[in-house]
Amino acid sequence: MLRIALRAFQALAPRERMLLVIGMLAGCYFLFDFFVYTPTTKNMRAIKQQIEALDANLQEYYADFAGYRQLEQEVASLREKSKACEERLAHLEQPETILETLAMLCRNYGIEILSLKPQEQKLQTPTHLRYCVTMELRCTFQKTAQLLAALRALPFYMTVNRLSIRHDEKDLVIVSLVTETFVPGDKPL
Repeated sequence: MLRIALRAFQALAPRERMLLVIGMLAGCYFLFDFFVYTPTTKNMRAIKQQIEALDANLQEYYADFAGYRQLEQEVASLREKSKACEERLAHLEQPETILETLAMLCRNYGIEILSLKPQEQKLQTPTHLRYCVTMELRCTFQKTAQLLAALRALPFYMTVNRLSIRHDEKDLVIVSLVTETFVPGDKPL
């Protein structure tokens, strides 16, 4: 059968042989393209898309992981702050001790107390009272900052609710300070 095809091929003119060879090459190329190259290219594109999707998922995972790590650090720091506040709230002082502490702090920093008005306010819980102290002080800005830092470092919980500053003399200012803390409620003032 191959001999018959070869005889038919040799019987053709050289120009026809060339066209036949070119036609066979073109047919082989299109068959190769249709059955081999195009499916392989489609598979490669699909695989590249899957890789890009996996890479995007991986990047998202790394971003989430970094976010979770940062979130864990923030939660840990908030727990530490909460623990410190709980410890300070657990250490309730009597009103006399609070006033003595404020007077000692003002004496230590050389701050003149112009007026001092303590007030007790009842809360819904009978075991605690809110204790507010309104003070007017004469001092410098630096001593005011030192006093506020010292109030923050006290072993019992005390907050500064209101702070107003007005100039009195060249370096001195008058500071109005309202602090608030909680005291045991079983012994009224």
